[in-house]
Amino acid sequence: MSKLSDVLKQNRGLIYRGIVKQIKSGEGYGFHNNDQGHPVLGTEMAQIPDAEKYKANFGMFSLASSLARDLIEEDDDIVGTKDWVDLSTWDKFRDFATKAYRDRRS
Repeated sequence: MSKLSDVLKQNRGLIYRGIVKQIKSGEGYGFHNNDQGHPVLGTEMAQIPDAEKYKANFGMFSLASSLARDLIEEDDDIVGTKDWVDLSTWDKFRDFATKAYRDRRS
């Protein structure tokens, strides 16, 4: 039986697509207080006190950005497809999450 780390590594693209789909739903799961419209998402990272600590503790961003950077670096098959959404940076993550939130509410 494979170790969890091996299974996760082999299925990063699948996990990443799940994260993107969850964010795109606008439901807020994985965000502070399940609030995808949280004011911090409208803020430039440079304006957030203890920004690096915040990013490290924001599981959804931390996981999405780490996976995106790994997939890009390894030129995974998912990169560049019509379903690909690059969430490797705070700005890209924030823009995608807030757009999904606004779309759900309109």
